[in-house]
Amino acid sequence: MKTLKQFLQEASLQGNPGTPDEYLKGVERRAMQDVQGTEQRLGREMGQFMQFVGQVQQMQTPQVKAQLEKLAEDIIMQEYGSILGQTKLIIKFPQQGEIQQMMEPVEMETPANQKEIENPDTIAAINKRKLGNAIMQGEAKNAKRMLALPETMDGMIKIFGPANAAKMVDLLKKITDIASALDWRIPMEVQKQMWERDKSGFSGSVDVDWKPIKNDEQTADEILKSLESGDIQTPEIEDSLNEMEPTITALGTDFAMLLHETIKGIYKLIGSAAIPEDEEEAEKVIANTGTLSDELEDLRYGPYLAADLRDFVNRFTDNINVENIREHVFGKLMQMESTQFLQLMKEIFSEDAGAAAKMKDIILEIQQELKDWERGQFDEEVPDFGVDTSTVETDPSQLSKKEIQALIDAALDAGDYAEVGKLAKYLD
Repeated sequence: MKTLKQFLQEASLQGNPGTPDEYLKGVERRAMQDVQGTEQRLGREMGQFMQFVGQVQQMQTPQVKAQLEKLAEDIIMQEYGSILGQTKLIIKFPQQGEIQQMMEPVEMETPANQKEIENPDTIAAINKRKLGNAIMQGEAKNAKRMLALPETMDGMIKIFGPANAAKMVDLLKKITDIASALDWRIPMEVQKQMWERDKSGFSGSVDVDWKPIKNDEQTADEILKSLESGDIQTPEIEDSLNEMEPTITALGTDFAMLLHETIKGIYKLIGSAAIPEDEEEAEKVIANTGTLSDELEDLRYGPYLAADLRDFVNRFTDNINVENIREHVFGKLMQMESTQFLQLMKEIFSEDAGAAAKMKDIILEIQQELKDWERGQFDEEVPDFGVDTSTVETDPSQLSKKEIQALIDAALDAGDYAEVGKLAKYLD
């Protein structure tokens, strides 16, 4: 955090170019309606939060924890497997103090002799990452929906039996609902003082890192130094890069938090594209968007920002057959130049008509990139062994939809529209 001690640009959704004041006021109104709805629905149970937490901990015996970890991984792969690729997932219940050890140190006091950040590009990058972080946190917090999946209940029944499975899911839903209400009911300054005084209450954490698949003489730090120097052409460097894999380590004290922290890690991995390449600039951006105040604000507003972005994207995806399209869109947003990103998010949240054309272009670009990638994959998977395939009859009914689509793309490129017509019916 050395950069934070030297430079400060308070990151907040308030005053952020991507989140207009009127929009945030609307979020606050919606949030209070949701809080009141939760309080009316749960009534006296609102005061039983810690009791519910204790009941979950009692049910999570050592014998079932490994099964719950596996179930969490299965659910995550079901929902996000198409974009994880070679990403390694480590999803587990923590040992004593492990969550606190994983958490990055937070600057508690405002250092003296600070210099205000004045570079507009750096300020824009900070605002971009702040907004991106809020969306990440929102997507993670909205993971409650995964508790309602049939696959989740089926897995819980196998672990606990029907009655206790229903009890566990019900308890987890109540815990997440009460926690969300308390995020708004308890003033942020009070929350900050509570967490600064006692960090033992944190119920989850996540770390995203690139780790070597095999132990090698050249460490990750040495690889990064080689990249910075521009020396990336040697076979040794290329081999080392090929042996690196992104690793998400998610810790949670209950099943819902295992899902929450893993999803946060997935979005954090996607969002890494928003970090400036320049090391000094990156430190300024990270240091000014990773404080406890940021976390608390993101927990409040993030779910609404993420939901509104989701609903906006969904307007243009009715006829789009792309798995995890929202995550693909988020990745594109994170790759945008900071001021352009902030302008687009402002237009989305303000319901500006100009946002529609931009989002359509983003989705079309994603479609084309995936189509090009699949065509390349198909070409690689069907090597040419010297056989003249033009004389070989292929039964399309025996091919996967991906293979048929690749053949259609090839026919389109060749201008063979009759062949396109023959193949298209096999996609129905």
